[in-house]
Amino acid sequence: YEIKPESLFFVSPNQIHDIKLSPEVTGYIFLFTSEFYHYNKPDTNQLFTLPFFYTISGENQVLYIQNNEAVRQIQMFFDQCIMTKQNTEADLYLATRAWLDLLLIYCKKIHTPIVQDQKISQGKVWVKKFLQLVETHGTENKPVRFFAEQLKISAVYMSEVVKAHTGRTCIELIQDR
Repeated sequence: YEIKPESLFFVSPNQIHDIKLSPEVTGYIFLFTSEFYHYNKPDTNQLFTLPFFYTISGENQVLYIQNNEAVRQIQMFFDQCIMTKQNTEADLYLATRAWLDLLLIYCKKIHTPIVQDQKISQGKVWVKKFLQLVETHGTENKPVRFFAEQLKISAVYMSEVVKAHTGRTCIELIQDR
């Protein structure tokens, strides 16, 4: 992806990317794990419902920020995260998670989805979780059964759901990793 001013790139946790930045590029990189994000959250599927992580199409999302107010707002979220990190308060992780939540909620609000269907079905959540597991364990040559067991669903059901939502088999997605 070409890095342009006023843009946010989302890389799903556990994905691996090679980022080459030219000297004139400035900005922030906020790395976090799914476990960090979901810590103490009642809904452990929340990250999977955000439109820019674990996309079923496999394309990473770029959020082009359309107005100066949105740029200022996002800048403020990152600045607050940095100030929180520089503080050595006892609640560092709690505060960082709160700012991350606010940032992602705001980005979801200004995100213009490619597909207008905002409803996240349980099947899509399973597929997104499967894709996350493939990113995490894809180099370990795990069978489809392993991924299904991690999701606590049957391999047959997982294969059907993945094929229905992606048009590809679980094996193809694992091998492409």
